Amino acid sequence: MPQTTTFRQTANLLLLDDSEVAGLAMRGIVGRSRNRCVLATTIEAAWALLRELVVIDLVIVEIKLAQQNGADFISQVRADPVFGGIPIVVYTRVQDHSPAAKLRALGIQNYVIQPYHDEVVHAEIAAAGRQRAEHRDIAGLVDRRVAAPGDHARIDRRALPAHHRQRAARRDLRAAPR
Repeated sequence: MPQTTTFRQTANLLLLDDSEVAGLAMRGIVGRSRNRCVLATTIEAAWALLRELVVIDLVIVEIKLAQQNGADFISQVRADPVFGGIPIVVYTRVQDHSPAAKLRALGIQNYVIQPYHDEVVHAEIAAAGRQRAEHRDIAGLVDRRVAAPGDHARIDRRALPAHHRQRAARRDLRAAPR
């Protein structure tokens, strides 16, 4: 009887937090589940990583940064046509829940108070994975073609999964005349 192999997708996380200790803790938690995590300590570094990396499946944001506000980053990401659909979790040191309603209106996946807990982080990764899988299923049902048959250059990118839209947008940016 042939053996079946199950393939598990690895999630790529971006952590925006100015604390290196938090970054080490998150990398340890994420690494134990065979996922990957990159750390950005500023909003500018987070944008650079979003643009450089192939796929970011989940962004975890600390809203209380030393010189910046994580909520501003969330607003910018949601306004961006390429990265607006990435799931975002706020995982903060701030014990005040008052910003949660405003952030939920921006479409965050969850608002969690630190310290980091393995079970909560893994649940958020799983939720982002389910969202990605649902999006892939919906995109598979949509007719992606908007051009004539044989013209492979034009695809309706709105029907593509988020990570495909990210790649296509980066490819367009590199190809654009300067």
